[in-house]
Amino acid sequence: MENVLGEAISFAAPLTAALDSGFLGVPMSAFLLGGLFVGVFALALFAGKKKMLAVLFSVIFAGFLFSVFPYREMIAASLGDGNQQNELYANIGVFAAIFFLLFFAIRHSVRAGYFEDGSRKLPNTLGLSVATSGIIAVYAYQFTPLGELYPISSSFLAPLIMSPSAPFWWLAGAFLVVFLFSD
Repeated sequence: MENVLGEAISFAAPLTAALDSGFLGVPMSAFLLGGLFVGVFALALFAGKKKMLAVLFSVIFAGFLFSVFPYREMIAASLGDGNQQNELYANIGVFAAIFFLLFFAIRHSVRAGYFEDGSRKLPNTLGLSVATSGIIAVYAYQFTPLGELYPISSSFLAPLIMSPSAPFWWLAGAFLVVFLFSD
């Protein structure tokens, strides 16, 4: 199993090394954050509010479990071989495994009594997407070597994601979004 993961990581490393400098002068962190938001927004549009709330709660709890997972450094070190890029992929794999386990456990617990949103669908989708992608970005930049590989060059986004108090404020904002947009 370790050989399969090692081969997958070594296959992806040259591709990301080619993209390190960005594209058309735009830093790679902008592509990562923009792609994250667009992906989460598309998921929210197509999956609906119930599944998106389950995703948001799963991301929140997965971040907590990931930050205290005792074998995270050991797995990243054994698969990473000292390479930060490979350690990043190993951390993403650990987070994804925790996330999907939680998502499958939580998705049926989110209440199902949502009516058709009508004109509120876009604000709900936008709010849930911003909260979810913001929390994922904070977890990725603060708990993995992503910040060292692709530093945020925007003076507006860097304090929102990299400050020590950012996890608290993004989590508080996520619970506010859930409170405001739940029926």
